[in-house]
Amino acid sequence: MKSLKTGIYKSFIVITFVLISKSNASELWVNAGIYDFTNNVSKEFYKYAQSFRVSYDFYQLSQLSFSITTGFSSSSRPYNGDDYDMYLIPVQLSWQYSFLVNNSDIMPFIGSGAGFYAKMDHNEIFPKNYYTGTYGYHLFSGLQYRITERLKCKFETRYNILISPALEDINSSGFDILLGVGIVL
Repeated sequence: MKSLKTGIYKSFIVITFVLISKSNASELWVNAGIYDFTNNVSKEFYKYAQSFRVSYDFYQLSQLSFSITTGFSSSSRPYNGDDYDMYLIPVQLSWQYSFLVNNSDIMPFIGSGAGFYAKMDHNEIFPKNYYTGTYGYHLFSGLQYRITERLKCKFETRYNILISPALEDINSSGFDILLGVGIVL
């Protein structure tokens, strides 16, 4: 039984390596936009956050691709006479399905994934920063436009569902509304 499990495990690794080594294209994306909080308390404290994301599509199979994304969102605004600062750093793994449109440079897409989110809150009332890490899920959709064979741009809306690690933590779930530029490597 143990040798069967070992054989299955080794086969899985070999198949995965073969599939990844035969992937036909990878893309690097740089995105910027705003993060719109969906929780009323978050909106009251932070309003909106500026977002910056870098994504790497590391595996593509026909219309399905897999990517890793990181970046940051930051918000700083006065509230009741004090400054409140928030920084959110995601690391997300995603899948994306692109719909083919005949004879068109425009391609709609949908996707989802999971990720880890590091967050730092700072306000002038308390002398120290509050750090937390949590996990979450995301759903997204958008449109890609092919400018040339190697250059693309896109509009994307990504809904991030963050699981608050503690009851007293402010829920930072929200929408990323992004514009991006990508190159085919």
